[in-house]
Amino acid sequence: MSSIEDYKDIDPATISSSKKTIFIWLDILGFADALEDERKFIELAKMLNNFQSLFESIDSCETTIISDGLLLRIINPTVDIFKDTLKIIGQKQLQFIVEHNIFIRGGIALGSKLDDVQDGNNNLISQGLARAAKLEASSVDWPIIATNEKNLKDIQDYFTAEGELFSLHPCFNRKGEKIFFIDFLDEPNSDYYRTLNDKSMEYISIISVHSKYIWLLRHYHHKFPDTTRDVRISKDDIW
Repeated sequence: MSSIEDYKDIDPATISSSKKTIFIWLDILGFADALEDERKFIELAKMLNNFQSLFESIDSCETTIISDGLLLRIINPTVDIFKDTLKIIGQKQLQFIVEHNIFIRGGIALGSKLDDVQDGNNNLISQGLARAAKLEASSVDWPIIATNEKNLKDIQDYFTAEGELFSLHPCFNRKGEKIFFIDFLDEPNSDYYRTLNDKSMEYISIISVHSKYIWLLRHYHHKFPDTTRDVRISKDDIW
């Protein structure tokens, strides 16, 4: 298997497994579409290398590169390690957005690696990867890194931490399902806001894409209402 597309249709329940841990699948939003423009290959290659090196530097994770995405597997997770890792991921997520003007989407899931010493790529044959990839593809509509209620409950049970959100922020996806995401904004960030606003204008005629950035703008305005006056979209879009 060489592409994340190979994992999206795998039923995680059919995969035999051993030790459980937390998996986080990260994907660059719109990267595959951008590759259609051959003139951008060098620029996109540099961006992809930066994306990979940025998240590979997280000490608490083992990282596997799959096509234009990354699989992070948290090493020996505890509640504190998990929460600290999510915070670091959020910081790097914001850094990448500001530096490259492009957004990241991802899924967080509990799963197990199939132990097979005969296969050097055994970490790819993973219940955790299948769950995280399926979650990112089917439940995470916005440019955020998130999990859903079922996977959150699995993580809570794993840590025996009923009711713990691990600093994840609740919201709803397009289908009205409750999901929980890494909220990487601790304070107003003008560079991020400018990038977000520019993206919403760039895709204003493509409703399915435009709505993703409108959702992020709404979240930003909710947290930092003083910035609402600077936005270059209508009040109907915001609210």
